[in-house]
Amino acid sequence: MQKQLIVSILAFASLAFATADNKIPPPKPEDGQRETKWKVEDPGIINLQHREKLYESGPHRFDATAAYKKNFVDKMDPARTIARVDYKYLPGDTSLGVQAENIQRFGTVLSAEATRNLYKDRKSSLDVGVNYGQTFSPFVRSEPFFGGFVRGRF
Repeated sequence: MQKQLIVSILAFASLAFATADNKIPPPKPEDGQRETKWKVEDPGIINLQHREKLYESGPHRFDATAAYKKNFVDKMDPARTIARVDYKYLPGDTSLGVQAENIQRFGTVLSAEATRNLYKDRKSSLDVGVNYGQTFSPFVRSEPFFGGFVRGRF
């Protein structure tokens, strides 16, 4: 438990020191290359998240996200470590995401999601998609779950 926190903090610190070096200039905030967020909630919950653009060429874009959440007050609340890779085809507004979420002592949830944008303007959008997931734990392996969704913002 403490090893995961120490490794996560060292990874974020090494990333910060690597971008502080004069040989590797830090990206400008408006270019969307990378973003690190951290938040401490009351009482004693820490959230760390890092998102980075891995590759972009023409209409193809790959992003990666890593996140860590831990409650230091409630020792029964498990730590969560999340890794996600997203692919987006820009002209078609189509995306595919794959995620692994490890919940300490309870196992790992693997999931995938595909989304297609049907309508988009300045203030609204309409998306449809499908998702799949399955939980693997030391106690039991769940049945896979499938779903579909329609998401709108107006």
